[in-house]
Amino acid sequence: MSPMTRGWTFALAAILVALFALLPIPPRGAGAARSSAPAAAYLEPGVWLVGDALFATGRAGFSGAALGETKSSRVEVEAATVDAKRRAVQFIAKRLNPSFDPDTSRIEANIRGLRVIDTIRTADGEGVMVITSVPLSGIKIEVAFSPARARRTAMRAFKEGNFSYASSLFSQLSQKGLNDVVLVEYARAAGWQVNLQAGAKGNARSQAESGLASFYLARKEHEKALQIQYAIYRRSELPSEELLASLADLSRATERQSSAEAFEAEARRRYPDISIEIDAGFEWIVGTGLGRREGAEILSHGDRSYFVAVGSAPASGEGAAAVMAQRQVATAHAYREAAAFVGGAQVATRDAVSTEYTVSDGDSGRRVTSDRSVSSEIRSRARTQLANLKPVGAWRSDDKSVLFRALVAEVP
Repeated sequence: MSPMTRGWTFALAAILVALFALLPIPPRGAGAARSSAPAAAYLEPGVWLVGDALFATGRAGFSGAALGETKSSRVEVEAATVDAKRRAVQFIAKRLNPSFDPDTSRIEANIRGLRVIDTIRTADGEGVMVITSVPLSGIKIEVAFSPARARRTAMRAFKEGNFSYASSLFSQLSQKGLNDVVLVEYARAAGWQVNLQAGAKGNARSQAESGLASFYLARKEHEKALQIQYAIYRRSELPSEELLASLADLSRATERQSSAEAFEAEARRRYPDISIEIDAGFEWIVGTGLGRREGAEILSHGDRSYFVAVGSAPASGEGAAAVMAQRQVATAHAYREAAAFVGGAQVATRDAVSTEYTVSDGDSGRRVTSDRSVSSEIRSRARTQLANLKPVGAWRSDDKSVLFRALVAEVP
């Protein structure tokens, strides 16, 4: 052998020895364990029970290349081993209790005899998988329900749109006696979402949508509130004034200016603004008892007395024509109240000293109090003014569901 050939041979041998030294030395007994490990354990993370041995493959879901070759390998193997242990423990917990949920449980585990039998790099080169083996009898666990973990999981499931799972977790928490205000609100919202996803109709759907709209509005989740209210709007033949106003506000909050203007225009068209449209000098009527109900009375304001009759009509329908019809109905009711007062009013009590008197309607028992004394001729005085009654204005109830119309005649 020539000197050059001998030199190349020694160099190659040195390289092979160095490479062999870098190979991992399998743990004692690993050869037998490796031979009994299922082939699937080398393909993906998971757990397999073979006889009385449990094989668990864990994976490090990251690459530690930035830490340097030696340190990265150690960190990846440690992370993959921890993942394998977690999978083995959860497998045993599920075996003991099929309804076990790792997201709502706290586990205390004692593992003995676990061995790492192989370490391989994933096919994509982005991580490490560790195959472990442990005797079935080497894992002892205690499982307990964790309210804190269940709460976090329920909230996360709700935010991710997994409402059925969230609803079941909220129910479990309720059964454990955890019923604080926030949990109750989220539990209701999750239930409403489940109903909507199940295709609820009629009152159930209306209740769910109304409840969810309020839920999201209270949390300033404008986009979700807008979606819910727009669904209500699409199905409504006559959207309420409050709904249109809310849609306009939410459209602005979500930077939909043109939509906001469109909803406001629709509200003006459907519900002309007549909250209070009354002749000057008679605004005080709205603040009396007749401002909230039908009826007729003789009232004093300043140094004058007035015969006032008020009628009402449901504030339904849209547009000027509907408002005109409402006023006509309310006016007719006001005349009816005036006629009933004139026909049935009688002096019920009178205090000769005080300037106050009480008038009672003989049919309905309605009692009217004035701050001026009257004579027994009150009925005839009101009757003489019946023809002089004239409309002085209209207004709506606080919830805008009723339109009131007032007729007034001054009493000499």
